[in-house]
Amino acid sequence: MKMKTNSFLALLAGLTLAIAVAIGAGCANQNRVTYQTLSGVYTATSGALDVYLDLVTHGQVKTNGVPGVLRAWDGFRVVWGQAVALASFNTNAPATGMVLTASSNVVSTINLARTQP
Repeated sequence: MKMKTNSFLALLAGLTLAIAVAIGAGCANQNRVTYQTLSGVYTATSGALDVYLDLVTHGQVKTNGVPGVLRAWDGFRVVWGQAVALASFNTNAPATGMVLTASSNVVSTINLARTQP
């Protein structure tokens, strides 16, 4: 359990780093930065989901929160997909606040589900 919790915390730290990159993404090659930022946010969010589902699978967290977590994940994927589509038109648009908010919503829902009895 301790190893899974440490992995989960590492993923949250990665999400925080991705958010920092998104905020400070004023680089010369904005399109590459946009894709890297979106990729980082996706990787951190999906990693948090994977750790949560692994904890559920091993019976360390109850299954009651799974539907809410998966709804939050689906919402994130929709918003993230829209941001990737926007970036593909070379708009130089960084990861939008909506993507970061949706990602934070997934992580918050996971944290809430982990603490519910």
